[in-house]
Amino acid sequence: MNKDLINSLIAILLILAIGLVTGYTLGFYRATQNRFPEIHPIADINPAKPLKTADLNIPTDVEYMASRKGKVYYSVLDQKAWSISEKNRIFFKTSTEAEKAGYRKTSNQP
Repeated sequence: MNKDLINSLIAILLILAIGLVTGYTLGFYRATQNRFPEIHPIADINPAKPLKTADLNIPTDVEYMASRKGKVYYSVLDQKAWSISEKNRIFFKTSTEAEKAGYRKTSNQP
């Protein structure tokens, strides 16, 4: 009986020790995980005026634009396309149409 009591106490102490070590370890690893700061919106710091298609005088059914003086065509959503002066703009409905006209795709276009 004395041996059974000692074995039971050892088993209980082992279970408690494993529980404490596991709990400490999990708590330690959880505390060391990377926590990123909360992201708060800030005021727009880009001084460029946002594009509004109504201000750009483009046809509604086109997807690409090029300069009469250039050799590259751009998506109408590309910021570089809007550096083309309004009098030199040529519009295309498809990329195939632009390539048939002798223009090549810009390097940053997918």
